[in-house]
Amino acid sequence: MNDNDRSYSVHACEHGVWVMGRYAPTDDISALLKAWHYRGLRHCSLAAAKQLGALVAVVEHSGDEVAWMEELASQSAPGG
Repeated sequence: MNDNDRSYSVHACEHGVWVMGRYAPTDDISALLKAWHYRGLRHCSLAAAKQLGALVAVVEHSGDEVAWMEELASQSAPGG
């Protein structure tokens, strides 16, 4: 990815949502967090963001990232 690339993308799955990219404007992230909060996604997960390589990852309930991490681990495991 180009060091000057300011594009980012937003993704969702059953466990939560996350933002991929090298940079994203704080105003954009703030607006996304506010919209997600209204949808019930209120907890940022550093573990999910780190494993996904994301700028930010958000889940509905504290602890939901455990199921997300287990799914990611099973997908990266041989035969997963």
